[in-house]
Amino acid sequence: MTERVMNFLRSCWGPSSRRHDHSVTDALGRQDGLLWYKDLGRLANGDFSMSVVQANSLLEDQSQIESGSLSLHGLAPYGTFVGIYDGHGGPETSRYINDHLFHHLKSKFLKLECEPCCRCVLFYADGALTSFNVLINSSPLMADVIRKAFKATEEGFLSLVTKQWPMKPQIAAVGSCCLVGIICSGTLYIANLGDSRVVLGRLVKATGEGIARRLVKAALQEAAKKREMRYSDLKKIDRGVRRHFHDDITVIVVFLDSSLTSWVSSHKGPTVSIRGGINRSASSLASYASAKLGNSY
Repeated sequence: MTERVMNFLRSCWGPSSRRHDHSVTDALGRQDGLLWYKDLGRLANGDFSMSVVQANSLLEDQSQIESGSLSLHGLAPYGTFVGIYDGHGGPETSRYINDHLFHHLKSKFLKLECEPCCRCVLFYADGALTSFNVLINSSPLMADVIRKAFKATEEGFLSLVTKQWPMKPQIAAVGSCCLVGIICSGTLYIANLGDSRVVLGRLVKATGEGIARRLVKAALQEAAKKREMRYSDLKKIDRGVRRHFHDDITVIVVFLDSSLTSWVSSHKGPTVSIRGGINRSASSLASYASAKLGNSY
């Protein structure tokens, strides 16, 4: 599966030349059965593509992209925050992180200069990546901000668990992985608690919209292949039951534009706040039953 995804990235990685043509009606993403997707959007640092497919009865994966000021105090550079929260045992923890982590980061982020301190390539195809700085175990100031934001979020959720324990003891059994990327002043910062992963690639060929959706589809086709079934039959399986075939899947692709990275550190770029997925209640099956019969992803 990993090799297949890497080959796909090698052939398709890169921003779309049609990035200014995406429809306003797609501002908050679109739904196709159990699939949610935002094929193309603009950020302060470039473009993005985002897709989520649900397998659990309640979507346990949560994700978000925030682009704009990185501080509540208006002192930090402008940049982009990307978060993927892989919940397990239920959606409560990942939803809480989605609601609170970025706010905590902005509250801790005072006047901090995002100065690059090392250059490296995590993954590349056909050449080294030289336009961006990737932080690894460096920048104690930024690391401290991220650490404090994580800690405040964890303490807040533990307080919630304590309050709800008498009425909802199962809340103590839920949890979530947490993968965060922050882009500011030409530097990419990564924080990861869990088994989610970041892949850094280099432009080798311009691609059209919807790369995240196509990567999700590739993962679903692989899941169908492992069960020796057709992809078209897998799409017909309802949420909950679908969990026996694959987990919730979230993919976010960010196309970094080197011409924008230094400019947005002190100027306002596009302000974006978007969350991935379709958060339905357990009683809402009937409301989308007809839609899923005609899904085309």
